[in-house]
Amino acid sequence: MFGASRLAYLAKTAAAGGATYRSDTYSSNVYLALPFDSTNQFDDVSPEINSSSTQATASNGPNSSITSTQVKWTSTPNYTNAFENGGEVSGVASSSYALSTSIPSVSGTYVVEGWFYANDNRSNYNWTLSSADSGGRWLFSFNTTTTITFGSENNIGIGTGWAHVAVVCDSGTRRLYVNGLYKGQWTSSNTGFSTLHVGQFNAGDTRDFDGHIQDLRVTIGSNRGYTGTNTGSANFTLPNSIVESF
Repeated sequence: MFGASRLAYLAKTAAAGGATYRSDTYSSNVYLALPFDSTNQFDDVSPEINSSSTQATASNGPNSSITSTQVKWTSTPNYTNAFENGGEVSGVASSSYALSTSIPSVSGTYVVEGWFYANDNRSNYNWTLSSADSGGRWLFSFNTTTTITFGSENNIGIGTGWAHVAVVCDSGTRRLYVNGLYKGQWTSSNTGFSTLHVGQFNAGDTRDFDGHIQDLRVTIGSNRGYTGTNTGSANFTLPNSIVESF
């Protein structure tokens, strides 16, 4: 039987007249797909892309919401909304997703990627993607600067406006791309984790991401063709929207 979250998702899809999700060579490796649009809101649609995936369990705190303030995809299709995170609010939780298939250790292969819009320029703040130290620290901050520093806390300047960021682990080779440009090797000693924190380090931390997210996706067991070390031109074609049509 379907769980309550899955039934709610199916009800919303039916009410909206259905949605078509993009498939590609890597679809069978997608285990989290979060459009964060007005129809799906916080729900994981990976089972619609990969039949072997089970919908991730979402925990959404009051510091995250689905709004129309900034939207990456505004035509063909028009997402209408995107994920918005409220920044530094004392101890107020953002979001996390418990995946049915764990993200492997840093000797494995996976891609965590999405479109991000930062509003704040501080490093060692703006925690955007995190394992909450499960299995060892895996932590990324995205801000409006162009400065990038790698360490136990990876602080990534993505500039202003929407940027595509891909955190790639390719059989132990770690690469980070912003808009397809290679930015260097990120750092982590993580041994694997199953809950991805989005917009926060953990539920109690105060230094949450200040900005917006669209089309957050986790691919496990494939690098999605995200290879190359060019720093002046994109190493791969940036992905289109997860939702093809509503």
